[in-house]
Amino acid sequence: MEPVRRHRRRTSADSEAFQRPGRLFFYFAFEGIKQPSLAPLTTTVPSEAMRRGDFSQLLRVGANYQIYDPFSGVREGARVRRQPFAGNVVPGRLLSPIAQKLTPYWPLPNLAGGADGRTISS
Repeated sequence: MEPVRRHRRRTSADSEAFQRPGRLFFYFAFEGIKQPSLAPLTTTVPSEAMRRGDFSQLLRVGANYQIYDPFSGVREGARVRRQPFAGNVVPGRLLSPIAQKLTPYWPLPNLAGGADGRTISS
């Protein structure tokens, strides 16, 4: 895998001037840091199925990855109970059109990994 070239730049500037009777005070401050680095970058991106709203692979990892319908809330005393999506698949009508337009800009996975994005499957 080819290393990703990253440049970390931080800059800040500040200035102020104020006047007292017979005197003028001012200051200016600037700080700049440039740290080029060449290091491999490993990160998690959504799979092709996740981009379509299919998160069923996450249920194989554990029940704590269950996705619930935010519009199905029913109050039970002080709690709100929600219904899970069938098969952990979010219906297409609930996927944000803005997110669907941005999805093609994310790279597709190029390494095998676990469904939760944390473990590496071999």
